[in-house]
Amino acid sequence: DVIEDLIKFHPTVEEPLSLGKLIDINAFQHEERVQEISGQASSEASLEGILKR
Repeated sequence: DVIEDLIKFHPTVEEPLSLGKLIDINAFQHEERVQEISGQASSEASLEGILKR
């Protein structure tokens, strides 16, 4: 949801996310922020996995 809000596009069955769509909406201008969000999400998932043990 955070990345969808950032790129201002919410994929649906009728309008799925594709490389072409990412190019059309200039999503790559947010590359650095998307990487930060992805890293945070990965860290959170790892921490959740550790805590469930």
